[in-house]
Amino acid sequence: MKDTYRYISSTFIILCFSVCGSLSGQITPLDNHALALGTSSNPTVLTGVHGLYANPATISLSSYRLQGTASGLNRYSTDIYTFSGAAVYRLDASNHLGLSLGSYGISGFKENFATISFSKRIGTSSYLAIQPQISRLDIEGLGQRSVWDITLGYYGQISSSLALSFHVEQIRSFLSSDDRFGQFNLGIGYTLSDITEIYSTIRYTSDNEIVFNPGLLYKPHDILHLYISVGTSPSTISFGTGIDIAEGTQVQLGYQAHPDLGASLGLAITHAILP
Repeated sequence: MKDTYRYISSTFIILCFSVCGSLSGQITPLDNHALALGTSSNPTVLTGVHGLYANPATISLSSYRLQGTASGLNRYSTDIYTFSGAAVYRLDASNHLGLSLGSYGISGFKENFATISFSKRIGTSSYLAIQPQISRLDIEGLGQRSVWDITLGYYGQISSSLALSFHVEQIRSFLSSDDRFGQFNLGIGYTLSDITEIYSTIRYTSDNEIVFNPGLLYKPHDILHLYISVGTSPSTISFGTGIDIAEGTQVQLGYQAHPDLGASLGLAITHAILP
């Protein structure tokens, strides 16, 4: 009876992976942080070390010498868990280096990933980045498969209020018949006031879908950040929060409701070493 239950449970979870891939794009290393979950992975608000989970060009927006983060997520209230860690080091005033590691899945069906990122400032307020990544899928009884890919990013501060981001995730998926999903991502952020910012992302995926993710950042207090965003195709809603618990240290919580798969919840902590 127990073996039958485990078989049914494992089959259901693997089907969740399949449905998730067909409806919203395959989970990638860029999705695996609580703050990314709570902001629909918007690249204009995910800066510094959090840029490793969106547009790697934004890691250069960090004013810290060293910044690190660790996160855990539960997908769709199932046995699917994601754990990841990332760090960004400032090489000099114009160059930053980033590294992220992580794993998601269940026992017997798991993918591990690693990325390394290099971001360089060009001009006074523009940045370019490259992020090679490698993933290894382990399926019990069926062996292993390793895949490499590249993400490229650009970020520009157009004015004191307007920011523009563009990055391409997993370029190889656009150039071959790879079963992974790549994305073109255009992000816009506009600062309305000291406490309010609106942002949005338009995504075009390698399976010819267009997804729109508008959102709002609200700062009711110096130590508190609140995020809300929605998504199309499928219709999702995300909530996020960041709380400063000490100088250079913040705790983040992310929540996302998917219409078919259910709710996902994430918790993270970020710490920075000041200049």
